[in-house]
Amino acid sequence: MLIAGIICFSSFLPNDYLGLDDRYAVFAQEMLRNGPTFFPTSYGKPYPDYPATTTLMTYFASLPGGRVTPFTATIPTAIASALILMLIFRIGAIHSLRWGLAGVGFLLLTKTFISLSRCVSPDQFVSMFTALGFYIIYSADMSGNNRRLFWIPFVFAGGFLVRGPIGLIIPAAVVCTYCLMDKKLKLFSTMALSAVLSMVLCSAGLLSAAKYQGGDAFMNDVIQMQVMGRLYEKGHGILYYFSESFYKYAICYPAAIITIIIFWNKIWKREESEYRLLAKLIIWAFIVLIGMSIVSAKKERYILAAMPALALISGWLINGEKDEVRAFKLKQAFLRLCKFIPALACICVVAIGYFNLLNTEINWHVASMLTGILAIGVWVADKHLKSEINEILKMGAGVLTLLILIINISEPYACAIEESRPFVEKVISMQEKRPGRIVLYQLVRDGEALKFLAIYEKPVYPQFIDKAEEITSCRPGSYIIVAEKAFKQLPEKVKTFMTIAYKGKLDGDEYLVLLRKLRE
Repeated sequence: MLIAGIICFSSFLPNDYLGLDDRYAVFAQEMLRNGPTFFPTSYGKPYPDYPATTTLMTYFASLPGGRVTPFTATIPTAIASALILMLIFRIGAIHSLRWGLAGVGFLLLTKTFISLSRCVSPDQFVSMFTALGFYIIYSADMSGNNRRLFWIPFVFAGGFLVRGPIGLIIPAAVVCTYCLMDKKLKLFSTMALSAVLSMVLCSAGLLSAAKYQGGDAFMNDVIQMQVMGRLYEKGHGILYYFSESFYKYAICYPAAIITIIIFWNKIWKREESEYRLLAKLIIWAFIVLIGMSIVSAKKERYILAAMPALALISGWLINGEKDEVRAFKLKQAFLRLCKFIPALACICVVAIGYFNLLNTEINWHVASMLTGILAIGVWVADKHLKSEINEILKMGAGVLTLLILIINISEPYACAIEESRPFVEKVISMQEKRPGRIVLYQLVRDGEALKFLAIYEKPVYPQFIDKAEEITSCRPGSYIIVAEKAFKQLPEKVKTFMTIAYKGKLDGDEYLVLLRKLRE
């Protein structure tokens, strides 16, 4: 399962960096050029929002090839996501192999999880360490082998290393709440103390590293970005994770809520070990959702740590008792849907591709062929295999269909929206023919500029300017990159200093490359 997950999340990646991947690519590129540091750097300056752990992983993955690629940037997250799948299976398999497989299936039927597994996502590591902490304490509880609890403090420290304080708080809260649910006050005191000590030691190390790398000013920036900024930054409302995230994490999140409603009476009584586990999984998910709702900064990736719990809760819908009529009917309806998903996807893909509904180039021929083959395979299996095997195969068909659509439709469409590579490659070509300074006019340092630098790859520290009059003072022969909208607003007098050398797309928007005239 581990190998299959890594292949699933790291194969056929897009050529361009999507979303925030460009930021991490630049971090790793600078680390390759300048050597490892405690914090990643951009434009030669330390970046306070993350420790360098995930960047170091990309750095080591990129060393053999000597350059950062979408694959070397993504492979650490792909491994973390595959480990999450393995941990979900192991937790569920303590009671039933089918429960473990169903939990994995529900998580893989959640598009947001797959998408965040195929990019650079430090929050996926927090999810992994949270699942690992729960697995260690639950398996120790079920087996009576308390020696494995020795590893819990290392789990806390691991979360801190990849995501700072929030990376420790989430798994620590889940583990400590587990102890309270079982009324194990001595174990709770031990876990809470280890969490506090881990936080103190890791925080001291983080701030010492920050002061060593960037001085007192940078150390204050780290405190602001990793602690105060998360608490007081303006963001979505307090119910964001209970409203919009509900459908963004479909099908896992809604299925978990339905399962809780159906089996609530038995979960409340907790008379059987399976329902005691479900109760603990509910608390796990609830702790993450409530905890991250308190924090002002809210993004859908921040609640990834709740997804393993929600996936296992959803899995009980497949593995639950057959005498529960509502659950049985829902399970049958869900599996019937999974059976027809490949065929429906095939029809939709053909329509999208044939009529060019997305107005961009996608691999619709490949997607329609693969989903078509999958639809036939599911139909044949349904006729000749036993029902229990069929259930897993139908979920597997749904998972494969989703993966095919993401690789061949969703990601190519996202690449078209954020198209940047042809523009940057043209700038590289012009620079090779006639070297000149790169000047970025009104580009966001943490936005379009990073997209440009990630694809550019070569060591360059561009000049940033924001005022029109600064263009006239640029060195003759400079390449000035400006958004077409911003160019139209420039005074005519300023435009006389430049010629338009190229027009293309950067981060999906129209941009111009202006050549500063050698003579005015």
